[in-house]
Amino acid sequence: AFLPDWSAAQDVVDRFAGIEEPARKVDARIAEHWAEVGVVPAPECDDLTFVRRVTLDLAGRLPTVSEAQKFAADPSSDKRGRLIRELAASHEFVLAWGYVLDDMIQGESAGNNEFISYLRTSLKTGKGWDVM
Repeated sequence: AFLPDWSAAQDVVDRFAGIEEPARKVDARIAEHWAEVGVVPAPECDDLTFVRRVTLDLAGRLPTVSEAQKFAADPSSDKRGRLIRELAASHEFVLAWGYVLDDMIQGESAGNNEFISYLRTSLKTGKGWDVM
């Protein structure tokens, strides 16, 4: 069984520091491309929808009622980015995305526990795609 040491999770959080400017550049390029091809993005969702979607996408589960209420009550302007970084640094992200990546990479051959463990360890340590 895959039982990782989560004490290094702060290292992953630290790697996300300073990502705001590159993220803005990526967002601008995506918006530019959408305009070129005539895509109209959906309007921004409300906080409860956001916390449900991002928790499901990154942690593989729905948020608890208390998590959703706490997020909705938070007046901070950076709460969405903080939640994304927290979830991406969580053990739930590594566990859920080990399966997601396994399925994406291996398709019908997915399910090899050793490969899933490798993917999880790679995610936990922040290993880049070029190294994986």
